[in-house]
Amino acid sequence: LRVMIGENDLSLQHSGNTEELWMLETNVDDASPQIMGHVMDKALELGALDCYFTPVQMKKNRPGVLLSVLCDNEKTESLMNLLFTETTTLGVRKFKVERRALERNIVQVQTQYGQIDVKVARLNGRVVNEAPEFEQCKKAAETAGVSVKFVENAVRFALNSDRDKQ
Repeated sequence: LRVMIGENDLSLQHSGNTEELWMLETNVDDASPQIMGHVMDKALELGALDCYFTPVQMKKNRPGVLLSVLCDNEKTESLMNLLFTETTTLGVRKFKVERRALERNIVQVQTQYGQIDVKVARLNGRVVNEAPEFEQCKKAAETAGVSVKFVENAVRFALNSDRDKQ
C-alpha cells in the first residue's frame, strides 16, 4: 500500500479568477410572487451577485420556492436581514461556495444603431464568449424601429470587422 499526500496546483491548469463567496438559501411556501420579485430586486440593489428561485416541493405536499442569493462576505449580513424582514422565513442557510470566473472586459463597438458595449470573456487568453449589452441593444432597437436581434447581429458584425482590421 502506498499513500501520497500533496496539493494540486490548479492555477496552472486554468485561466480565470477563483473567488470564495457565500450562498444564502431559504425555502418559502407562503409568499406572493409580487413579494418574491420585490425581494429579488432588493437583493440585487444591496449587492447580491446573483439571486434566483427554484421551485421545490415542501412538507405537506405544498409547492414552494428555494430562494438562493450569492454574495461576497461583506454583504451577507444585510442580505440575511433582507430575507428575514421581507419574507416569511424563520431561518436562512449560509455556506461558502467557490466560483471560478473567466477573465473579461468590456469593449465598445460602433454600429449603425449607435455605440454598444460588448462583454468579452477569455479562457487561457482565447475569446470564448462575446455578449452585447442587452439593455443598450434593446434601447437602440426601439429608437431605430428594428428588432433587438437585428441590433445584436449588427454588433457582432462590427465586432468581427474590427477584429479583421487588427
